[in-house]
Amino acid sequence: VDMYATWKPLMENYLIERQLHEVLKLKVMSTRWKMMNEFIERVSSKDSASLLSKIGISRIESSSTPVVKRESKEDDDNEEFDKLSPGEVKELQSLVHRIRLVYTVIYDAIPNSLRNQIGSENYGNGAYLWNWLHEKLQANTVDVIHIILGELFEMKQSEDESFDAYKARLDLLNDRLSRSKFDLPPLMYRHILLKRLR
Repeated sequence: VDMYATWKPLMENYLIERQLHEVLKLKVMSTRWKMMNEFIERVSSKDSASLLSKIGISRIESSSTPVVKRESKEDDDNEEFDKLSPGEVKELQSLVHRIRLVYTVIYDAIPNSLRNQIGSENYGNGAYLWNWLHEKLQANTVDVIHIILGELFEMKQSEDESFDAYKARLDLLNDRLSRSKFDLPPLMYRHILLKRLR
């Protein structure tokens, strides 16, 4: 819980520095993500086929199974993508690239235990992964306050620790507590500070 609270702003700053932070504000559902990727793949295949033919390279065709045409709402949604102007297609390609990049950065930064829980339907969807982590790891305020208060009440000045270092540790915990919207009463702060000296 507390590690996520520390990790999240660091990751946000990292993504801001790389101008990828706007992805964190998006909500891209898995069906829409799949359609966006299929469209971008189709456009990229056409573009690369054109380029390859211009430079005299051909693709080796693999035997493929025939695809049965399905009529559904998904087909209507795909038509929306087909109506995009060339400029809008470039914007969409850039957006998909940024979303994938955010996914890669976040995925590489989380432990395997979390990676195994993500699922494959949103593979590459950085917006989804960011929101999923937030929902999974963000503790409620009461949990955070409970943890910090426990640390405060167990706190003691160690034998070789200066008063300033001890006070700095206490101030750090008190700051974390105030960020959780809980203010330690001054009387309690003084008690912890002065009664726990060696």
